[in-house]
Amino acid sequence: MKKILQRLTSFFTFDLPINYNYLYNGFRKTHERQRYQRSSWPITATRQKLIGSYWENALVHYLLLITLSTAIVALFSIGYSQHNNIYLPVHLLVK
Repeated sequence: MKKILQRLTSFFTFDLPINYNYLYNGFRKTHERQRYQRSSWPITATRQKLIGSYWENALVHYLLLITLSTAIVALFSIGYSQHNNIYLPVHLLVK
């Protein structure tokens, strides 16, 4: 349970990609995997691969947070408007 809570905290704060041990282990594993496939795999290529995966993870992270927050707000606003007979003025949103 504690490990799950730590992973959730790391996900929401996005602090895992700046952890030294995480970066070191990721670099080492990626470089070893690529060296196994291609014997002349350079270190700079591993660095570029990690940079690309960082930005991919950052994009997925923030898109997921925005999507979840938008879905929660939409669910609450739909429920609120149905129970209180308050409707969004659609004519103001559409031009």
